[in-house]
Amino acid sequence: MKTIYIAVPYASNPKRGIELSIKYGQMVAKQGDVPICPVLLFDPIFTCEDLCEKTHREFILKCCIELLNKCDEVWFIKVNGELSKGQKSEWDCVMFCQMPFDIIEEA
Repeated sequence: MKTIYIAVPYASNPKRGIELSIKYGQMVAKQGDVPICPVLLFDPIFTCEDLCEKTHREFILKCCIELLNKCDEVWFIKVNGELSKGQKSEWDCVMFCQMPFDIIEEA
C-alpha cells in the first residue's frame, strides 16, 4: 500500500480544487492506496481570506511540502495544461528528492 499525495491547483478556484481532490483521492483509494489530499485537510481549517494572506499561504505550503516528503508518490493534476504556483513549489520538491510522480491532465 502506497501513500499518494494529490497536488491540485487551489487558490484560483477553491471549489474546483476540492472537487479534484475528492475525485482523485477516491481513485487512489479504489486502487488500494492511501490518498493524501492537502486541500481537503487545510480547506476546513483556513478561510479563503487566510489563504490569500502571504503568511498563512507560506505556512500551508510548508505543511504541504512536509506531507509530500512522507509520501511514496505524487500525482500532479494539471488544469488547462498548467501547474499552479503552489504546484510548482511541490514540483520543485519532487524533482529535488527524485520522487516518483504522475501528471494527469484535467480539462
